[in-house]
Amino acid sequence: MAIKRIVYTSIACLLFNIHSYCQTDNTYVQRYDTLIMVRLFTSQKYASFVFRYLNQPSTLRYRPNSKLLLGVGGTYVPFTLNLGYGFDFLNPDNSDTKGTTKGIDLQLHLYSKKFSIDLIGQFNNGFYLNDKQFQDSNGKYYTRPDIKIRELGVSGQYIINHKRFSYRAALSNSDWQKKSAGSLLAGAEILGGEGIADSTMIPGGSTQNQLDQSQRLGFFQIGPNLGYAYTLVIHKRFYVTGSLTASLVYEFYNLKDEQRDERLSGVGSNNFFRAFAGYNGSRWAGGISWIHSNVNIANSNTFLRADVNVGKVTASVVYRLLIPTFKIKKKLPSQLQQQF
Repeated sequence: MAIKRIVYTSIACLLFNIHSYCQTDNTYVQRYDTLIMVRLFTSQKYASFVFRYLNQPSTLRYRPNSKLLLGVGGTYVPFTLNLGYGFDFLNPDNSDTKGTTKGIDLQLHLYSKKFSIDLIGQFNNGFYLNDKQFQDSNGKYYTRPDIKIRELGVSGQYIINHKRFSYRAALSNSDWQKKSAGSLLAGAEILGGEGIADSTMIPGGSTQNQLDQSQRLGFFQIGPNLGYAYTLVIHKRFYVTGSLTASLVYEFYNLKDEQRDERLSGVGSNNFFRAFAGYNGSRWAGGISWIHSNVNIANSNTFLRADVNVGKVTASVVYRLLIPTFKIKKKLPSQLQQQF
């Protein structure tokens, strides 16, 4: 019986310690799980498909003709839904100089107490070459309506110091970071995609190197990542948050044209950067964020380097609403019950 008591007591103590470790330190982070965040935002998404041929003097950067979005959204617990539209009064017509881009640009960023998950999907048709070397006297860029870029990937990290650090305080304002804190991030990522064109992607490609004649570049990558995030709190309510995640991936890629179908593999590296700054009050919050993903392709190739860059810059204003039930209000911290 004494042995059973010791075993039961040990298990109980272990479970209690695990539960205590998983709990949020309220002196650092205040959760707003019982509130709904409604927001007004404006957002500019961007992407680029970059070629760096070692036998070429310049870097070629293809961009889509993207729009500035204006929209509304909401957050409840870990779920966020934002709806935006590129209104004409925010986006003067420049299709005559940059062409037209059609497709879907999906960027979904989910931040729970313990995990951050970033999903990126890019399915765009029609790009222009952002290089003055290929710009005519009328200011028109070199456009390629035949180029199609496809990219789909997911990256996830475990927030090791989730007890004292919150991503949600910066991204969705569903938490309040009271004190400065940081955390190591550890996780993995998997992604793949391709760039396709009806003819060579490089204008005036050299006939000395078959790589310059590529009409398709496909890739698949998988590997672990490691990073760090930190929030600096200024006068309790103002904050600046930054994070950088680097990954080491094993990649497979394919270079193809009318005469060649080359399949290669090797080790590469990617990075993911986030920056936030703003204000977090009891009822009102807001700020600006920048999220940027850089994917390196064909790192083991002697002649070719290619990057896919995807990101967005967002400015938002957030207002917190209380669900009108007495039980929920009782769960609020005492200092907030008088404000709702």
